[in-house]
Amino acid sequence: MVKINKDTILCISIASKPSNLGTAIHNQAYKHLGLNFIYKACAVTDAKAAIQGVRALGIRGCSVSMPHKEKVIEYLDELDPVAKEIGAVNTIVNTHGKLKGYNSDAHGFESVLHDLQISPGSSVLVLGGGGVAKAILYILKKNKFNSVSIANRNRSRAEELAKSYNFTSINWGDREKSNFDFLINATSIGMNPNSDRSPIKLKSVPKYSYIFDVVISPTETLLISEAKRKNIVCRPGYRMTLYAAKMQFELYTGQKTPIEVMEKTILELL
Repeated sequence: MVKINKDTILCISIASKPSNLGTAIHNQAYKHLGLNFIYKACAVTDAKAAIQGVRALGIRGCSVSMPHKEKVIEYLDELDPVAKEIGAVNTIVNTHGKLKGYNSDAHGFESVLHDLQISPGSSVLVLGGGGVAKAILYILKKNKFNSVSIANRNRSRAEELAKSYNFTSINWGDREKSNFDFLINATSIGMNPNSDRSPIKLKSVPKYSYIFDVVISPTETLLISEAKRKNIVCRPGYRMTLYAAKMQFELYTGQKTPIEVMEKTILELL
């Protein structure tokens, strides 16, 4: 294991309530490749001060989680075209004091979408309206999914997103009244410690042919567990997190990600 010294390169994550996930998977990958890097999660309420710190301290990479994905944009020097289009950043790379924002959530979801092998002609219902939902909607549009509806507890937010991507919005209370091929839960419903909750009634699960849940803790949410029980093609949220982290790792280090090491660490931690 590489010892921490004056040349150790620091990467961090910022969130209001950080978990150990990013810290564990990035550090295990650094260790596996013998890189002189270290990753630390930070609880942050002041996004502006945090980004100033990234610049001043020469922090190489900064992962961004809720609720800062949109707030950090104004403090950066440059945006990757994908992050600019989405309007949310979850990855910042510091190159000699110049900060560039990326969105690796989009990359993570696109990997899941390709894995599911869903026809672009399929109808899709996206639940949620936050930064992750925006990345998902961007990728659906990029991959020519045109029959997409958005339901969010804040209806005006759903309408705003639908207008941005030329999709449609529906009332949150109507989310189970229509039939769709593919259900995507991009909300936190079902996340620990409220793992006994589901974004839809379990009796509605068999209506869908495909289900994806962004929630990563627990690894298998109530929604995913029921989908598996009904033999519906589904993927858990950690798959998106894994491929998002892969892109971050490569941006920070310039090295190929030891993806098997990262996946093993995620499953052990969750």
